[in-house]
Amino acid sequence: NYWEKRKELFGERCFLPLSLCTLENEVPIISSGLFQILTRKDSNGRAILAIDISLRDKSKDPPESAARAWWYFYHCLIEDVETQK
Repeated sequence: NYWEKRKELFGERCFLPLSLCTLENEVPIISSGLFQILTRKDSNGRAILAIDISLRDKSKDPPESAARAWWYFYHCLIEDVETQK
């Protein structure tokens, strides 16, 4: 379920708000451009998350860090009021 997976990914930080402050170790991958929320929405008004896997530096970004960054962007998407409609 949601909270089990979130605890698995974030450990004790799982109950904190997802922000750049709580994800300080993931800031490099978050700011790398690997994940981008597009400024345009799809034809139904939903937000779009683009992933450019070529920007992932596997030598610096462990899979767990990429997963936490993805989770952060996912939360940014679902917090968008238009996407929730």
